[in-house]
Amino acid sequence: MAQRHASLLHAIINSRHSSKGKAGATLSNSLWVLLLLVTALLVLSWQAVQLDRWQLTPSDIDSSSLQEALTAAGAAAAAADTLNDEPAPAPGVQRIAYPVWWHAPFYSGTGYGTEAISYVVALLQTHRFRREDIWLSHSGDQIKQQVADSLQQETLQLLQDQEYNSLIRGRLPQRELQRPAIAICHTFPDCYLLPKDTNGMDVPGCPCPSPDMKDLVVYRVGRTMFETNSLPRHLVEHCNSMDEVWVPTEFNRETFTAAGVSPEKLFVVPQGIDAGYFDPTKHEPLVLRELPGTQLVTGAARNSYSSSSESQGKNSFVFMSVFKWETRKGWDVLLDAYLHEFRAGEAVELHIMTKPFAKGKENFQDQVLQWLQRRFSISAAQAARLPPVYVYGRHVDDATYPRLYASCDCVVLPTRGEGWGRPQMEAMSMAKPVITTNWSGPTAYINEAVAYPLAVDHLAAADADMNLTVTDAREINTYFKGQFWAQPNVAHLRQLMRQVFTNPQQAAAKGQAAREHILRHFTPDGLAIKVMEEIMRIQDKLGLNRTVPPPGERQEAAATKALCLAYPELCNKGAGGLAEADRRAKSSFSSYRSRQASSSVAAQPGKLTVAEILAQHKQLAVLAEQIAIAEKQQPEARRV
Repeated sequence: MAQRHASLLHAIINSRHSSKGKAGATLSNSLWVLLLLVTALLVLSWQAVQLDRWQLTPSDIDSSSLQEALTAAGAAAAAADTLNDEPAPAPGVQRIAYPVWWHAPFYSGTGYGTEAISYVVALLQTHRFRREDIWLSHSGDQIKQQVADSLQQETLQLLQDQEYNSLIRGRLPQRELQRPAIAICHTFPDCYLLPKDTNGMDVPGCPCPSPDMKDLVVYRVGRTMFETNSLPRHLVEHCNSMDEVWVPTEFNRETFTAAGVSPEKLFVVPQGIDAGYFDPTKHEPLVLRELPGTQLVTGAARNSYSSSSESQGKNSFVFMSVFKWETRKGWDVLLDAYLHEFRAGEAVELHIMTKPFAKGKENFQDQVLQWLQRRFSISAAQAARLPPVYVYGRHVDDATYPRLYASCDCVVLPTRGEGWGRPQMEAMSMAKPVITTNWSGPTAYINEAVAYPLAVDHLAAADADMNLTVTDAREINTYFKGQFWAQPNVAHLRQLMRQVFTNPQQAAAKGQAAREHILRHFTPDGLAIKVMEEIMRIQDKLGLNRTVPPPGERQEAAATKALCLAYPELCNKGAGGLAEADRRAKSSFSSYRSRQASSSVAAQPGKLTVAEILAQHKQLAVLAEQIAIAEKQQPEARRV
């Protein structure tokens, strides 16, 4: 029944401007505004009212609720008016009633920021949505100017053009920016706004969405992930406060559900990669050991080193790992396997491209030497006689990353847990063989045919592992207390590293298969289609039309006939009530515009906001006579 009602509303929206000048236009417009009015009114008592047997009485409607309902009707009219008054979009481009307001740490250099950029770029560069329908705000982490400066110029320009602060300075008409919006909070869950919160994490853009924007946001989506077998209790509360949460894999759908996040809120939205950019034919390799700032941590430098063995004919096989320096990434597992499997005299090198997990932790050489002393009682002098390990800890810009992958023979990442594993996918796109842990996020895209899945010994206590590698991990352990993650099998890692070292041609063939796998399943266009499907599902859930049908389908007579067939009472009430309803709708529409143009209007306690009424929109149709009776007995409700 509710679906039939939604279809009727779609028909009315689409018929509003289609038959100007015809005698029936006034009646159709009146029916349209009446329907908006009564829709909002019915929300206030929808649980108690059945469509086939009305029990609503004037005493059931208090004045403040009616006032809010009428304002909600104005919000719906605003969204529909923008939808129908704009020129039709280009073929294949979606035009939506509710714009998408994407909050993410775009300029932070974090995994969240990189992923969010890939989503937005995929949606806009594949022309799935109009640019007017995608708004951006930096949220969830500090802005790092170095990161912004290192982005590809085209990407940076696109992000800046879509920033909300840029749009409000005249890039879009005011009426576009007053539309009720869907907020996507692409951040760590601590940033999600709880109902009781007035502030959140002490970083820009938190809480998300901002309390100042509460009346503008009609639906809240969280995009997040977690790398253990569960989720800390306080993060469960934040996730459940959202209307829904997007996670990257089935692994996280299962772990979030097990932790207590409502399963009906969880939707799997994977990542993708621009294989046209991460293309091995477009990038020249680098001389990794000569990158400024590279530290030789163990072993002795090899004079014969130049770049990748296949292209340069050098005699050293190069393993590379790319990660943020933290226990979860398994750097200790990597060093354990590499330093025990290979001898100093073998033609092999390990290069670690990293960045600090926290400020003040930039001296990676000291951290490795201290760990070797604690773990294996190996002194600094003894470490100099081990196989060579190089660490590069400076910022890497977008243009350099593909060249790093081009410079190695194998990428190895023995992680304890991943939300997704972006470096693994970048390496696969660059046709490099990848060794990575067969647990958590990477299971969404690796298998024996396209990678070297690393076996897991068991699940280990995350906070205990932290204490083995980080001497002052107490603060970090807050998030991992009681959590478990994978313990990669060191013996199996040694075996796999030896295998690719001994059989480089076989490894290269697997790398090529990996690239083909990415091209088939994880392209930007495929990602854009998936994200678009989720956004359109939400548009439908909110009850307004997803796109504007061609003019031939927007005939006023068809919409009027559909309405009258469903509710003959509405068509038998005469013109007087309809004219009054039309007047009230115009008034509420004007009020809604004023509210959005002014500073934020706080919701009164116990009163439904515009956003809540629109989000709870479930059913349609109340007789015009009931509105008239209610207003006579509640005269103060006339002030909209």
